[in-house]
Amino acid sequence: MRVINGAVDQINNLFATNRRSLPLEQVLSDLDFAREMVRQAVANCPEDRLDLRLLQELGPHGAGHDIAHADVITAWRQRAGI
Repeated sequence: MRVINGAVDQINNLFATNRRSLPLEQVLSDLDFAREMVRQAVANCPEDRLDLRLLQELGPHGAGHDIAHADVITAWRQRAGI
């Protein structure tokens, strides 16, 4: 399933809203778990089934995706005093 442009922000907002009340340790643990599941799925996928264009955001440990959200995360951390 491909995500239509603009829908990514809606999905991110939904996940953020649903996880907002969780302790930070739980959110970070879940993030590590999700990244490991993606890593394993990619590692075990037959090469002829991989579409490398879809993996560009994964980078090393999701760096491309993290960079896209860095400004928002930094601003939130400053507001939260973290």
